Amino acid sequence: MKKNKLTIMIIFAIMMLCVNVYAQQMNSISNQKSPGSANSHINKINVQVDADARVRKCIDLLHDKIGAEEDVCTDIIQDREKCIDYLESENITNPERICNSFTDNSWLVDKTTGKVDAWKIRTIKRTAKKNPNVKKIVKSLTPAQTKKLLALSRKQRENIINKNINQIKNQLNKYELKKINAKEFYKLREIAENKIQFAKKRYMEAKKNYIKAKKNYLDSKQAFNKAIKSGDDESAKTYAKEFLTELSDMIIKSLEKIKYNIESNDDINNEDAEEMINDIDDMIESIEQAKKDLESAETKEEIKKAGKKITDSWKRIKYRAKFHAGIIINSKVMDVLKRSERLEIKLEKTLARLEEQGYDVTGVDDLVDEFSEKLLKAETKFNQGKEKFQAAKNLTIKNSSDKEINELIQEGNELVQKAHVLLREAHKILIEIIRTIKDVSPELDLEDNEEEYEVLVENES
Repeated sequence: MKKNKLTIMIIFAIMMLCVNVYAQQMNSISNQKSPGSANSHINKINVQVDADARVRKCIDLLHDKIGAEEDVCTDIIQDREKCIDYLESENITNPERICNSFTDNSWLVDKTTGKVDAWKIRTIKRTAKKNPNVKKIVKSLTPAQTKKLLALSRKQRENIINKNINQIKNQLNKYELKKINAKEFYKLREIAENKIQFAKKRYMEAKKNYIKAKKNYLDSKQAFNKAIKSGDDESAKTYAKEFLTELSDMIIKSLEKIKYNIESNDDINNEDAEEMINDIDDMIESIEQAKKDLESAETKEEIKKAGKKITDSWKRIKYRAKFHAGIIINSKVMDVLKRSERLEIKLEKTLARLEEQGYDVTGVDDLVDEFSEKLLKAETKFNQGKEKFQAAKNLTIKNSSDKEINELIQEGNELVQKAHVLLREAHKILIEIIRTIKDVSPELDLEDNEEEYEVLVENES
């Protein structure tokens, strides 16, 4: 089994090198751009048919050798002269250049096992051009660590390779590669479609009733103030009960909006969703109880006492409500971040394919660098925001001061908002990337049809 994997891996690496030589040959033949592409980020290099045929034959030939005996592949990889002889025997032009190119890539081949995606080889080689230390780093890593390095995004990889080798190993060892179902990657829980629609309907009803209660509250409060100024105690008591009742309804409806938003949100896992909903139900119950005391109040003192109970209840729970609302926003931003990161992988695959077809994609590569950097910055801000929310949650459990909790929630919201702004900036870059690619490849499809993803996840231990 290991021999078969080694054979496939070696042939795959050689195939990728043939593609690179292909691009080099085309560059040496002509550096002319396609008509009207002076400002384009992608340029088709003018290629003669015989050059295309030679390199394509090489790729096809090596591809056919996947089923060959291992010693054929081993000779090619380990012995440069045999490599040249072998290619010459198959009438491959410039075999020395191909073998030299292969030798330049051996630092990566030695540290990977099994088939490696073409786009991953392309991106790590691009990183190596920017930072010569990459080759030395890869040689120091285990095959498992190398696979993790290859799974990082462009900017994640650039950041990690600036550390010393022990820090790099420790960082990579914190993660493991896992196969995750595509649906599970985006959805943290399964919710039946009818339940989602029902929750959304109830959310809209709660929103509508909240607006109505707020208007009634403001009208009653204004009438109460007028009654107080005129000295009409009976009217004042009536309007006091009215505006306090509407205040209770406002609070309840705002809590219901959060609750129904959670019920329809599949970006929050079952455990957290259940905990949040139970907490909101407890808050609603406390306001409902205070509202009942208000309804039975008759004297001025009883109304004041019931009103104080309502306002005290709200003061006690409003930061928990803000916390839950913040978690909902977090989950939505996280979903956008995940989808953007998958788009980056799709772009990497597209660029590898275009390069194989003979396009100079240097300009788009630069745009993808910018896109990747925006995503990394957004992820950093988002994670910082999550830490603030977790700290706020811990303080809520400990019944710490409202001021401390509110400050942490505010800081968390600001960080998540900054992440959202960065994602919008990344989206603008993405639009330019897609437009540029579609100019030369109209069939571009960024829809993700994969059923399973290989992703890096943090170790639980």
